Amino acid sequence: MILENSKYFDLLKQSKIEVSFGSFFFFVNFVVSKLKEGIHFVWIIVEKVTSTITDYNGEYFKVGYNYKRIDLYSINQQL
Repeated sequence: MILENSKYFDLLKQSKIEVSFGSFFFFVNFVVSKLKEGIHFVWIIVEKVTSTITDYNGEYFKVGYNYKRIDLYSINQQL
C-alpha cells in the first residue's frame, strides 16, 4: 500500500519534504520515508536522512528507522 493512498493518511497531521533521493512524511511522533527507485542507500544518504529529520524536528528528536520497500533500491549492510 502506498502511504498517500491510505484511508488514514489525511487523518493525521503531517508534512511532506521532497529530497533528491526520496520523500519524507513527518508526523507528530514518527517519520515515514519513501526512497526513489534505483537509489543505492549508502552512509552519505543516511547522514542526509538524519540531517533532514534533525532540521525538521530538532536535535533531540528520537527516531528509529523502519521501511517498507515498494520500489527497487539497494542498501549496504551496516554492522
